Amino acid sequence: MASSGVQVLGTIYSPYANRVQIALNLKSVDFEFITQNLSSKSDLLLKSNPVHKKVPVLIHDGKCICESLIIVQYIDDTWTGNGYSILPSDPHDRAVARFWAAYFEDKFAPLLKELSAAKEEEKVALKERVDEGLGFLEEAFVKCSKGKAYFGGDDIGYIDIVIGSSFGWITAIGKMSGSQLIEEAKTPGLFGWVDNFLSNDVVKNVMPTTEMFIELLTKMQAKATLRRKGSFDTNVHNGTMELVPLMRELKSVQKEGKVALIERIEEAIVPLEEAFVKCSKGKSYFGGDDIGYVDIVLGSYMGWMSF
Repeated sequence: MASSGVQVLGTIYSPYANRVQIALNLKSVDFEFITQNLSSKSDLLLKSNPVHKKVPVLIHDGKCICESLIIVQYIDDTWTGNGYSILPSDPHDRAVARFWAAYFEDKFAPLLKELSAAKEEEKVALKERVDEGLGFLEEAFVKCSKGKAYFGGDDIGYIDIVIGSSFGWITAIGKMSGSQLIEEAKTPGLFGWVDNFLSNDVVKNVMPTTEMFIELLTKMQAKATLRRKGSFDTNVHNGTMELVPLMRELKSVQKEGKVALIERIEEAIVPLEEAFVKCSKGKSYFGGDDIGYVDIVLGSYMGWMSF
């Protein structure tokens, strides 16, 4: 590979950093990938991208370029020696490529995030919107590819990089959930394109495998479960701590003050009732069939609360 003085700040699982790596590989540009810890951002990252403080950042001969789409276009404009063009040469085709990249970035990708975080009752309507978006992308693929393997034709182009860089995550999420985002029967062009893109050497050498994504997602889900449990236990504990002083006050308050105090107690009990329904799943205890942490915390007060 040619060139020197090129560094990329990113993480291996970032689709945005992967875009930059793929573009540099297509241009046969040698570069140093400097892995960043986003939970403890390095001085180099903060200095290189002081506005957004995020990856990726391309450092070329000491000059910093930020934002993945801007970086990919910079790479295409800067390294022209090997004859490979990421964006089409025709002005109209370039505009079309930028349009579909912007559509994916601004409309479709946020919709996927919304779908992944949606409640079960919200998913049907969101899936319809996702399917509509896939229909648009299928039409775009047919027009842009002209029967070839990629949006860019015979070779990976701008739209391929922008959309394809997210399919490591998308494929892994689909396998874990047992559902496919792209179905051959509905979008045959995109279905074949995903395999072609992910199996291309310039992509395989950059993006983690599906198994690696699944392993990371499993760890992320486990951490999220622990955080939710910790937050829930804290909320129940706080609710109990709010109820206890009210019960003490009720014991000593004069008759005329009890009505208002009972109303406050009833308000404090409501979230605890909701918590019991969610946690017990129709069983005897917060912990289900057996006494658990929440039962112990709440139950230990019930003896003197019952009067």
